Formats: sequence, C-alpha cells, structure tokens
Amino acid sequence: MEKFLKKIVTSQTSKENTIDDIRNNKKPVLIYGAGVYAYVLSSYLIALGIKIKEFLVDRSLINDRFFIKIKPKSLEDYIPTIDEYNLIIGISSYPAIIYKLKKKGLKKVFVIDVPDFLNFPKPFLDFNFVKKKSLKLNEVYNLFEDDISKETFIAFINTKLTNDLGFLKPIVKRDHLYFPSSEFKISKKETLLDVGGFNGDTIRDFLKISNSNFEMIISLEPLYENFLKLKQAINEFAFNKKIMPLMVGAWHKADKLSFKKTNLNIDSRVHYSGKEFIEVNTIDDIAYQLGLNISLVKIDINGYEFNALKGSSETIKRFKPNIVTKIHVKEDLYRIPLLLKKFNPAIKLYLRQRNYMSMMLVLYARFN
Repeated sequence: MEKFLKKIVTSQTSKENTIDDIRNNKKPVLIYGAGVYAYVLSSYLIALGIKIKEFLVDRSLINDRFFIKIKPKSLEDYIPTIDEYNLIIGISSYPAIIYKLKKKGLKKVFVIDVPDFLNFPKPFLDFNFVKKKSLKLNEVYNLFEDDISKETFIAFINTKLTNDLGFLKPIVKRDHLYFPSSEFKISKKETLLDVGGFNGDTIRDFLKISNSNFEMIISLEPLYENFLKLKQAINEFAFNKKIMPLMVGAWHKADKLSFKKTNLNIDSRVHYSGKEFIEVNTIDDIAYQLGLNISLVKIDINGYEFNALKGSSETIKRFKPNIVTKIHVKEDLYRIPLLLKKFNPAIKLYLRQRNYMSMMLVLYARFN
C-alpha cells in the first residue's frame, strides 16, 4: 500500500489558479467549441458563477449542426479583439487545438479539465478519499492486466487531485470510447447489450466499427424522450431487424425510480428530486427473458454503472461477456473492478484514457 501511495501526489493548484485568473481579470468568457465538451465546460463554469458570453467555431463551420442549442459565432470575428476576452478551449483534443490557435496568432488560451458532470462544481476526489480507500485502490491497481492500465490508474488519480492534465497526456490512447479498433477488437458475431441507449449513438458507432457484422443488438433506454429518438435512429439503420430497443433501465433489482432530466439529457440521471419515473430491471432478468447469449455489454448510465452490474452476476458467470463501462464516480475506481472479479475471477481488467480530458476513463473487462 505504501508503494501505491508514493505514486500519488498531494498538491492541488492548476485549475484553481486558472479559475481565479478568469474571475479576477473580469474579462468576458468565450468558449471555442460547440460540442459535448463545450456544453459540459459551460455548465461547469456557470455552476461556479462564471457567465459565458459566446461559443465560437471556425467560420467555415458556422452553418454546421452542433450539440449546443445556442448558435455559435465565428472565431475569426473575435480575433482582432481577442485580448479583451478569456478564451477557453471547449474541445477535448486540446493539444491540437492549442497548436491550431497559436498559428492563428492566439497565444493565451485556457484549458480546464472539468470534473465529471455528475460531480461539479465539487472536485471529483481529494487526497483524504485516496488515503481512506488506499487498501482497495491498491488492490485494484494490482489486479490490472498490463502496465498501461496501472499507469492510467495512477495518472487519472493524480490528475483529479492536482487538476494538472500533464499527468494524463503521456498515457492517452486515442481510439473509440467503447469499441476500440487498436485494442479489444469486437468479433463478427457479437450480441451487444447497450445499457444507456440514449439516441442511438452507440449503435451507430458499433455498426460502423463492426461493418454491420453482428448477431443482435439490444439497447436499453428508460427515458421516454430518448427512447423515441432511439427508435427513430434504429429505423434508419440497415439491419434494423436485428436491433431491439427496450424502454427499461438496468438496475440491481426490478423497480420504478425517480429520474431528473436536464436540457440536453446527456447528464440526466436517477435522482430523488426527479419528477419523471423510469422502469428498471436487472441485466440477468432481461437476458433471461430474451433468451440471448450476451457476448458484449456496454454500460454508460451517468454514475449508476455499479448498480447495473450488481444485477448481472448470472449473465457474467454464464455467458462470460466482455464488458465496457465508463467510470463516472470516484467509488467506481475500486468497487466495479472488485465486483467483476468477485463474479468471475477469470475476468481480465484493463483501463484506458481515451482522450485528453479526464472525463473519458473507460474500464474494459474481458474474457478473451
């Protein structure tokens, strides 16, 4: 355990200094970007009491469709007076963006690593948590199959403690979030259980990466508004007869849960204050009722991945599916890996950082 703790740093500086700088200079804030990370970044800054003046994109992209609902303005229009503003990069691949903006003559730009959107404005974790859970974290560290996973584990924790993205940069493995082509390749006979179907984005990526070679896709989406979008997307896909949407969520038991919606739904979640209700069931029950041999499970449900996995023990023992899950909350750094090993000690655990912002940490649990 002491060896593990020696790899962990205790300082906490960079993001606080950046936020203070932005507050103190009192310049209006511009965000360069209009995608998902720009939305998450703007939500974080607003939670800190920092207003956003505009979202900016390149002039050549101004008429494209963007994730944010606000129409962005042209970066080129602001360049002559850019020193009057705080320009913050709202794109996760920030190293390339910094280089691009410097070529345009923009020397001072800010990069902020946002805590996962379920946690802000609070920090994701602190050193007291790491020290308190050091036995379990050390156990998980030693369970990982390769050195990259161990290095990623340490780099992620240090980034969250210090807000210094320099820890992550050397270990980033750019690839698709759930279905990487470089590692953990999918087969041509997968039966995918997509937990967190949203608007069909995962299925769309899976079809592209698999070249539409698969056995079956079951997509779970409990929120009615999202479910309609999911069904519409599926109707537009080729091979849609082999894709089954279900309006149910994954949980550790069959239940009806209150659900809190947000404007764009990517950060909607189970919450006691929610005014809507969703139906949930266990992965084990769903798999049994369908009578399908599940070979691949993807889970991304905004912090409730552990609850979903608790209801999957029989599926994991019986079918030995490969599992891909996002890490949204600090407790899942240890409780998900330990749970999976408890269900089946033969499962192999890998951890990857898929882009330059710490929100994109992915656990791969595999049998092959």
